[in-house]
Amino acid sequence: MHSLNQKLSYAITLWASAYKSDLHKLNVLKNRAVRCITFANRHTNLNTLYKTKILKRKELQHYELGKHMFKMHNNETPLLLIGNYQLVRDRHNYTTRHSAKDNYVIPLRHVLRA
Repeated sequence: MHSLNQKLSYAITLWASAYKSDLHKLNVLKNRAVRCITFANRHTNLNTLYKTKILKRKELQHYELGKHMFKMHNNETPLLLIGNYQLVRDRHNYTTRHSAKDNYVIPLRHVLRA
């Protein structure tokens, strides 16, 4: 199961922008793999299988994004990724609810390039 999670978590934070149809195909493949690993038949309820320390794709995506943001907040990311996000409070000089909580945004130069 560990190997499956490694393969699925590779670049999973980028999947947020993927088409729903592609994500659906990925979910179907993961569900098949989970059924195969747990020796469950195809009619077994997936919710019972996912209660056994197996994260669903969306949960795995949130977990990996949380790890990435934690590393970035603590300056543990590679130098290549450092400029990808900006603290809201660094964007302007006045305090807002959003800037007081260490929230991040994508810098405007990245948004304008896309």
